[in-house]
Order: sequence, then C-alpha cells, then structure tokens
Amino acid sequence: MYGYTPFLLGYDFNANETDGGKGVPILTELTTLAKQAHASLEPITVARILIVDPHPSPDRDAEFGLVELDNGSAGLYYAWLGESQADMQAQFTARDLTRLSPLELVGYTAHDSDAERSLGLATINALTDAFYRAVRYSPPEAPDSMGGLEFESGDHVGMVGNFLPLVRKLAASGIRTTVVERKAHMINDGDRVRVTLDPTKLRDCNKIICTGATLLNNSLDDMLEYCRQADVIALLGPTVGFFPDPLFARGIDRVGGIRLDDANGAYARLASGRKVGDSAIRTLITRDEYPGFDELRAHASVN
Repeated sequence: MYGYTPFLLGYDFNANETDGGKGVPILTELTTLAKQAHASLEPITVARILIVDPHPSPDRDAEFGLVELDNGSAGLYYAWLGESQADMQAQFTARDLTRLSPLELVGYTAHDSDAERSLGLATINALTDAFYRAVRYSPPEAPDSMGGLEFESGDHVGMVGNFLPLVRKLAASGIRTTVVERKAHMINDGDRVRVTLDPTKLRDCNKIICTGATLLNNSLDDMLEYCRQADVIALLGPTVGFFPDPLFARGIDRVGGIRLDDANGAYARLASGRKVGDSAIRTLITRDEYPGFDELRAHASVN
C-alpha cells in the first residue's frame, strides 16, 4: 500500500495558468510517460490486437478495439469515432501489427489519423496497466460509472461527448445538462437537456464530464479551456486507462476508466460484439489520492 501524497512529483498544477493551456498536448505527455514506463519494465511484446468493424447505432452499445501485451496487460480504444475509423480492418492487419514493438505502436499517437491514434492510445493503456502491475499499484475501484460524482438540483452539468445513460438519469432528476457535441445532427435545445456545438456554453456549468474519446479526436486540450470555472471536472470512459498525471496537472479532478482484469475474456466478448462485462474492473483515480508517476517509479526502483 502506498502513502498517498496530495501532489504529483514532477508536475505543476498551475502550469496552464501561465501558458494559457497551449503547451505540450496531453497525448504527447502520455506518450512520453508510456515510453518511460516501458523503459522500466522487463522486455515486453505485443501479444494480439483486436481491430473491430464498428457499426454505430442508437440501439447498440459502443464498440471497442483492444491491444494486449504478452504479460496479460491490455488497453482499449473507442471504435465509434466515425468515418475516420471505418476502414481500420482494411488498413491494418492484427498479424502485421503484432510484429511491432509496443513503442512503435505508441508512436502512432503522433500520426494525423484517428485510426492510428486509436491503436497508439490503446497501447499506452496497456503499458500503463503493465507498469501498475510491476509496481504493485492498484487503481481504486470506482463506486459507479459516473466517477463518484453526486448531483444536486441546482447543478448545471456540462458534458463533452454524449453520455446517453447519464444524460437520461440527469434529465429524469430535473438537473440541467449541456452537452457539447461535434455532430450537427445531434443539436437539441430542450428545457433540461441542451445539445450544442458551442463549447463556450461549458462556462456556465459547475460540474463537467468529458469522455475519453476526446483524446482520440484531439479535442480535450481545447475543451479544457472552457472548463476552468467548474467546481469539478471528470474524464470518464472505458478507454481511460492511461496515466492521469497530465490530466491532473491541467485541473481535471477525477479520472475514471477500467482495468482489464481478464484480457482473454475481454477479447472474446469484444470480438463477439458484447461489453467487457466482468472481464474488467471499473476504476477511479482522484487527484488528491494519486501518488504520481515519479513516486511510483521511485518505489519500483527500490524493490
């Protein structure tokens, strides 16, 4: 068990107050952390990759692809970004990709295509899991799928990306909700739920939830500029399995994702179009309780 510290070694929570948030992109920092984690691990290779053929539909659950390493660690990517991912099965073959090293796949995060960034981020998630296992750190289990957030009648909840189940719950409770989307056909100006393309509307919200997919489409860095006034900001989703350090440094308070406890089971479920189910553990890391990457790595170096 670690003695948690209320700060992150090597990170400045106020950095973005001086550079306007226009410094190094979050995905670039995550890539750097993944490379440092890889350097501290025993030799590790890519075991298998699941590239799904997505079929988005309102009556279906979101689909995810998977990257698994040879120690059983694994990470997901979100497969419903749209046309930018539609030809992934034609563009890549799992057999060819498994010949690459984890670091080569991590390098895909620097590419312009959502498809390549998807594979890169899934590999970062897998390396994060491998690192946590090596240093014997277990992210705390989440109490629910909403990052442990509690909502009150006076709240104005902002969402970057449409968490439909949560939107329905909030609407049923009479809580005002503003959803920022990128798809014009989803615009809606209801009494309690407003769907808009205008991110400035987030400035009216006191609690904000972002989806993990915002990293894949390169929108998270920009969206956080509209969230500074919020009392709490959470980044949530099944693909949020990466190191939270750059997120906490930018003012995000809660990072909720999943840890694939049974990679074999998760692979089989996802390949058949099902949810990961009990193959995964829902996790929630908060800024005040997280030891920080530097401390975890230092702990590993003395064991």
